[in-house]
Amino acid sequence: MHDDAAVRPDVPVDHPDDEKEPMGEQLHRLYTDGRYLIEHELGFQKRRLKFVGQQGKSAAGLIVVALTFVVGGLLALILGVLLALIPVLGEWGATIAVTSGSLVVAVLAHRLAMSRIKSIGRVFAKDDQPESDGK
Repeated sequence: MHDDAAVRPDVPVDHPDDEKEPMGEQLHRLYTDGRYLIEHELGFQKRRLKFVGQQGKSAAGLIVVALTFVVGGLLALILGVLLALIPVLGEWGATIAVTSGSLVVAVLAHRLAMSRIKSIGRVFAKDDQPESDGK
């Protein structure tokens, strides 16, 4: 015959002496159990926060490495296009073409970024406006 509490921890254990135990001791036991649970929960949250911080630092470092390689790749692409256009357009013509193309891409990216920022601003502007009574 198995005791249900030993098999299933969610089943409360009946204490036949509970009726005889003074209220003060029951409250002290409740306080002790609560303090124990809070201390362990805080410990768990601290360990979890430390883990998240370590992973965040690692991710930030990897993002820096990735962006460095992206910038290097873009520079290599620009240089490759420049070198490929020199025989066709000449040195100055290739330089002007590559610079102009780079500036066009930069302007397009800037306009897209500004439109997104403006849409964010509109969302917050709607929240700041007082609601009218419909009069």
